[in-house]
This record gives sequence, structure tokens and C-alpha cells, in this order.
Amino acid sequence: MGFGPTKNHAVGLARHDWVFSLDSDETITPELTKYLREWKPDDDYTVGLILRKNFFMGRYIKHGGWGNDWLLRIFNRTTHQFNDAPVHESVMKTKQSIEHKLPYPIEHDAVQDIGQFLIKVNRYSEIRRKQSNKTFHPGFITLRNLFAFF
Repeated sequence: MGFGPTKNHAVGLARHDWVFSLDSDETITPELTKYLREWKPDDDYTVGLILRKNFFMGRYIKHGGWGNDWLLRIFNRTTHQFNDAPVHESVMKTKQSIEHKLPYPIEHDAVQDIGQFLIKVNRYSEIRRKQSNKTFHPGFITLRNLFAFF
């Protein structure tokens, strides 16, 4: 189904309306756990933004698109849901959404070794290929990657 529809299905099975979405390669810090136990959202349109600290082969990545990585991960399922993106899904905000930045991060152990990274890139590329008939000229892809690198 892709990641967005799969997560919406999982949210639909939840027993409670408030959802904290965490991927299998992410961990919650003890400080964030304590904070969440005491956090009382203002209303059902409040969403929690959490800084995700990304790690690549054990090293914290502060730049290159992985630094300053704020994600909407806490929401009320009666007012918010994931988009239908097959890869890199996100929770959709509404005009009524009230953003609240939480003071503690989650940690994302994105890649432990190069082999795992290549498998992940291949899997995500295949999902995108099946979901979209868009194609890009190789020159455009090269320039876009160079721009992202620099």
C-alpha cells in the first residue's frame, strides 16, 4: 500500500485518539518520554513537532537536509491524518492546526552500514517507480543531486 496508506490504516486501529508516530529505526529519548507523560495539548487541533536527530553509520548528521529535521509526529486522529505518499509520508496539517514544538528530540538511526543504505534506496526507488509514471532526464537528476550536495 505504501507508507502513507499503511500508517493511516494503523492509526485507524488505535484505541486512543492521540497518536505518537515513531518509525522502527527511531527511538524516543528519556527526556521526551517524561515530557510527553505530562504534556496536555490545548485542543484536538494541536500537533506536536519533534526534532529528529539523524545518524548515519553512528555519526550525527547536522547538515545536508538531515539537520534541523522537524517532523509532525503527534496528532489527534480525529482532526489529522497521514497523506497518501507511498514513501516519505507526512501528517497533513489543516488551517486549524496549532503547531507546538516539543523541547526534546527523537533519534533516527537511519543507516548502520552502506549495504543497508543501498537496500533502502533501492526499495524506496522501486515503490516510487510503481506509484508514479514520472520520468526525469538524467541531466536533471545529476544537477539536482549536485545542488543538494553543495
